[in-house]
Amino acid sequence: MARPAASSDVFHAVADPTRRGVLEALRDQEGLAVSAIAARLEVGMPLLSRHL
Repeated sequence: MARPAASSDVFHAVADPTRRGVLEALRDQEGLAVSAIAARLEVGMPLLSRHL
């Protein structure tokens, strides 16, 4: 039986290491600024903005 498309989208989204890093950063410290998340993940703002 095929999964609904929404479930597939969620699994695809969290398969990306940058997105998982964003989720983990927000789990550890709620309300982080985007610049703090970028610094924590050591990625540039343009790359991070793709994942928000």
